[in-house]
Amino acid sequence: MDHATLLQDLFRLLDERAIAYCVVGDWRDLPQLITGDVDLVVERSKIGATVRWIHDVATRAGARVVQCLEHEQNSCFLVLAWRRPDGQIDTLAIDVCADYFRIGRRMLRAQEILAGRRSATGVDGRSLGFTVPAARTAFIYYLVKRIDKRSLNERQGEYLTMEWRSDPEGAVEQLERFWGPDQVALLARAAANGEWGAVRAALPQLRTILRWRLVHSPQAVVGELRRRWRRVRAPTGLLVALLGADGSGKSSVIAALASGSRPEFRRASTLHLRPRLGTFLSKPRPTVQRPHAAEPRGRFLSVLKVILFTLDYIVGYWVKLWPRLVRSTLILCDRYFDDLLIDPRRYRYGGSPLAVVRARWFVPRPHLWLVLDAPVHVLQARKCEVSSVESARQREGYLQLAATEKHSVVIDSTQPLVSVVEQARWAIMERLAQRTARRMGFTTRAEQNPATTRALLFFCRHRVPVLSRFMRVLFNSDIYCELPGDLLLPHPYGIVIHSAARIGARVTVMQQVTIGSKDPGASVAPVLGDDVYVGAGARILGAVRIGDGAVIGANAVVTRDVPAQVTVVGANRIVRRSAA
Repeated sequence: MDHATLLQDLFRLLDERAIAYCVVGDWRDLPQLITGDVDLVVERSKIGATVRWIHDVATRAGARVVQCLEHEQNSCFLVLAWRRPDGQIDTLAIDVCADYFRIGRRMLRAQEILAGRRSATGVDGRSLGFTVPAARTAFIYYLVKRIDKRSLNERQGEYLTMEWRSDPEGAVEQLERFWGPDQVALLARAAANGEWGAVRAALPQLRTILRWRLVHSPQAVVGELRRRWRRVRAPTGLLVALLGADGSGKSSVIAALASGSRPEFRRASTLHLRPRLGTFLSKPRPTVQRPHAAEPRGRFLSVLKVILFTLDYIVGYWVKLWPRLVRSTLILCDRYFDDLLIDPRRYRYGGSPLAVVRARWFVPRPHLWLVLDAPVHVLQARKCEVSSVESARQREGYLQLAATEKHSVVIDSTQPLVSVVEQARWAIMERLAQRTARRMGFTTRAEQNPATTRALLFFCRHRVPVLSRFMRVLFNSDIYCELPGDLLLPHPYGIVIHSAARIGARVTVMQQVTIGSKDPGASVAPVLGDDVYVGAGARILGAVRIGDGAVIGANAVVTRDVPAQVTVVGANRIVRRSAA
């Protein structure tokens, strides 16, 4: 799959559904070459349907809708992501809008953008497979956008000149709507001659006049307030905690994730351990050479430290982190509050672990936990600041934390840094896709659970006294873990799932399946990836991970990790790879 195929499938679907749409902006290289976002204009009443069709096209092609951002009124900014065969991540950003708004001001209506739309043609005169606005509308749309953003390079100027020369009289009429005679003469001269240097110098003045002449209407003000409230109520940013023993490579992974292009987020920031009210997130922290050299504090001071940390996390989250999440920021935390429990000596904590455990109930939890794991000898080779015994203890503690947290991913940090970063980024994409699917009401499978399954899952999720127990006995099923909304149980009888198990998206579990711990009293359980099929009578036991798309055959016994896209039969026997 590539960008061109995905776009062509989308355009073909819109044509089949008889949807009036057009691609705005510099469309000359589409669909083969995409240098930024693909901007689509549709009727206002068709925005929701178009977003769902984009989701359907992406799902059929093996992509995920990882972000849906309402950055302006009547607008949805979608980011699609998928993994190439070499493991690298590709993204495609599609901006679907109706009326063209900027900072609450309506620049152009959808009706006038769609009026007179034409088929886009290449230099050889052949159709490119999509429609674009009339030349005069395409010119004014792109010019207004570039001036409002105060950015106009040579290639963008070439496109404006091309559209101007197709309909100069119509383009002048459009200019007179937004600027006075002097500015119209300046812009017309630049478009006719293809020399945009004078316009670049006057961009601040042109934008000021543009915004001054376009006033806020009462309807636009109300719409903007509603949009901002929706952004505050459901932030599109993500809080990610990266944990791991000393030497696992947290700093390198965070630095790589925080840099580079991220269409799914507007910006990225980093956080060391806690918000630290009164300081800047970017303030450099001194490197600790001997983290366990100092003696732990007494019980009283340790309790005060827990209280300080808890208050800092609670207040700092709402004062410093929440506004960033609302602005679609990726916040990467190097360690988190739970480090007090796993590595208390580093923070000179000498109190009871129970105080930290209780305080965790009040601390806002990250949206995703990334645990970097490596064997003890690798950790010691990278950093020998602590003993090998301490490294082993920390490693076990972080793995236990990952097993008990709902949204956590363990990554093997012995791989090359590029591979580790790509896996971490894909884990972030998967978490975003889950949240976006829930918020947008996307459904990713055609199958539906029978009424008996829906009844069982309802009582398993809501823990209704007496009734929940009655339903478990009736179906001879004990299901205690957190259940995704798209879990499929065609025959919900005799199913046992451990409370610590984690189930991915679009998982199918047949009858008489056991997903639980291997040793008596153990609190670890399997982790199933997305699109996993578990056949009747299968047993998945212990702290094993089942890769995406794996098939566990009927009556199979699995006690080892299973790679993605494979089939397992018998006792841990991989017989073939599934079709990708």
